[in-house]
Amino acid sequence: MNVAPGPGFSLGTGADRDGGPGECRGAACCAPTMRRRDFLGACGIGLAGIFVRRWPAHGDVLVERWSWAMGQAVHLMVYAESEQSGLDACGAALAELRRVEARLTLFDDASDLCELNRRAGKRAMVVDRDLAAVLALAEGFRRATGGAFNVAVEPLMRGRGIRRAFLDVSGDVAAGRAPPGEAGWLVGIADPDRPGATRATVRLRDAALATAANTVSLVRYGSLVAGHVMDPATGWPARALTQASVVTRAAVAADALSTAMLVSGRAPVDVMRSYAVRG
Repeated sequence: MNVAPGPGFSLGTGADRDGGPGECRGAACCAPTMRRRDFLGACGIGLAGIFVRRWPAHGDVLVERWSWAMGQAVHLMVYAESEQSGLDACGAALAELRRVEARLTLFDDASDLCELNRRAGKRAMVVDRDLAAVLALAEGFRRATGGAFNVAVEPLMRGRGIRRAFLDVSGDVAAGRAPPGEAGWLVGIADPDRPGATRATVRLRDAALATAANTVSLVRYGSLVAGHVMDPATGWPARALTQASVVTRAAVAADALSTAMLVSGRAPVDVMRSYAVRG
């Protein structure tokens, strides 16, 4: 695959997820932040908003911008020497985000990614630096995870051109796009103490939910009745939780991590949501 010169773009900046420079961590830093639901309720989804607060003692101005990109709400915070410089920096960052989105989105037939998909298996394509960088990173993650992460999986999600779909296999569910007019597919998490009742509900969109429990498929040995999920550390049935449910992007991850949570009693990292039921 050839790579044509194009505007540079980086997936990493000075602000990283582990608390690098620029990341807001702790209540003191986030105190002036408007809650997202308050902002969206006041301004309407998709509209941009600005929040400015000055700290005269330090000569810094906190500027926050809310906007919309990639189908999701975007929140950006910067400390700058002046309000205008903060607004300029936020504007540049959001513009770059939208520029990259326009080239890599699956939802615009004019994007570079859609063109690459149209040519897949047919003829070569010269791609710009943005798409080449993303594809290189994606291939690295595919190799590192033994194929568990694969950006080429999207065709498997089309179910013959169908994009709004929901699959339930013995309580493990996968959801595509939300039903028309809904935020997501409404899923109830069973209450192990009350048959037929639900412990919690969640709306799924382009996500999966899996539940592991020690209340079904019981193991009976004499007078002992125990769950079928084993704790690898002890060789005995897991006892940390009675039931564990997790929401992740990938169905295979939800299945594995819900079992791990049932065994350890702790919510795994990098899951979207988790629900624990203790015995």
